[in-house]
Amino acid sequence: PIVLEKLTILQLGRWYQEGVNTLSQNKDGGLAFFKIESSHSEAVIETLSSGIELDRIKPVMEMYCRALAGAEVKLSPTDALVEKNIGWVSNESPTTEGSTVFVPTLVDRYGTKEENYAWFKVVSTHQVAHLEFGSFIFEFERPSGLFENLRLDLEARRIETLRENQNNGPAFGEDVADSDSPGNELSESHTGLERAWLTDMQRFFDLFEDRKLSLDIFTVVEDGRLDARVKNEYPGIKSSYTQVQSDSHENRPD
Repeated sequence: PIVLEKLTILQLGRWYQEGVNTLSQNKDGGLAFFKIESSHSEAVIETLSSGIELDRIKPVMEMYCRALAGAEVKLSPTDALVEKNIGWVSNESPTTEGSTVFVPTLVDRYGTKEENYAWFKVVSTHQVAHLEFGSFIFEFERPSGLFENLRLDLEARRIETLRENQNNGPAFGEDVADSDSPGNELSESHTGLERAWLTDMQRFFDLFEDRKLSLDIFTVVEDGRLDARVKNEYPGIKSSYTQVQSDSHENRPD
């Protein structure tokens, strides 16, 4: 099963044949080969496999990301992000959280190592671009430079509404509001109005009536800005970047 996770049936046949050859020359070596307890067996699997494992390229990719960002950047598997319950992500999707870039533990989307390595490099570049080109420098209380500054007023109204809903509560015999209601949102952390904001961006998106829609729109626009900036600033990665974008579009559900 371990071998089949990394090799196709055709590649498995070649690995098996190499094991038979090793077994014919050295019984103990052959047994170790098929148990994947020998460095030779692991080397053959690595050579035959088209997939790229994060553990094998992590030091190089972290150095690459630090060079782009000009700051300390760590790479972690996406399952660590899921365990931390940060955002809506799957184990196969790249994303970022502050100074940590989260990528899949294994990429085997293409038929060659070169293409899969290029995918790793492209998605890492995109995530680091959030740091390099200012996605996280937003300050909620800094006045807007292009539009009428309504953030603090809207937040004050929202907090007042939440306070009123919390103080009033459901009357006797009425159904208790569901968990998505504003009143419950205020009290869910048991700290009332002192509930801390995770980031200034979260504080901003909480102002919208449809928070998810506003976040989705912002994400699309911001990712588009970053993609254009990356391809302009780093022409050497433009070809691979465009290819990954195209493939991502084709795999998108209707």
